[in-house]
Amino acid sequence: MVCVLDPNISKVIRAVDFPQKVTSVEPITNVGGVMTPKGFLSDQLYKFFFGIVAVGTVGGHTYLVDMATDHEEESDEVNLNHLEVITMETRDLASKRENALHRGKLFCLDITADCHRRGTFYYRTPDGKNINSFYSSNVVVSSLQFLKRTGTLAVGYNFGQFQLWRLSGPGLDFSSNIENSTSAVTHFAYQEPENDPGNYCYLWVARGPLPTDPSEDVPTSLL
Repeated sequence: MVCVLDPNISKVIRAVDFPQKVTSVEPITNVGGVMTPKGFLSDQLYKFFFGIVAVGTVGGHTYLVDMATDHEEESDEVNLNHLEVITMETRDLASKRENALHRGKLFCLDITADCHRRGTFYYRTPDGKNINSFYSSNVVVSSLQFLKRTGTLAVGYNFGQFQLWRLSGPGLDFSSNIENSTSAVTHFAYQEPENDPGNYCYLWVARGPLPTDPSEDVPTSLL
């Protein structure tokens, strides 16, 4: 589960149950509707998600979850919220969202839904070509970072590759294809130009052992 703790009252105010083990969490925005900064979210996310958290899981799923910050009813570790999965083709979202909230469910969009089929995770390019495939049970989303300047969600995997997802689609913009990538992606860092003649921005990607890695001989690298 993913829990939201209010430190002012030392209390969990939102607890969400997931169908897979949670491995990464990244806040996107704590507001929604007209209060949401314009330009980096799709119309669905902008209008109908109030407080968004990206959640990565075992199996390679990356969810965008509506934390319903506009909804006063709280949940906790005993009385959980469950997920109502929608797609980009889902219509009549306003009434469906209200109905879901009434049943204790939160809207959720799996941006990697097209990468999964019959227990297999397909690691693909933006144009849909398969780079590699894995048993879903062997795939973990090992790192998430929201790059606010570009409206992009960086998603790292335990097999050493990473993707950049544009949340205004949402859509896949980039998939790495690093050779000999045996270590999990553990961290991202976004660097803006400073005294750079090329005026480039840089994305640093760190790879290394996970806390659950049984071996201490895992190579570490920074790209």
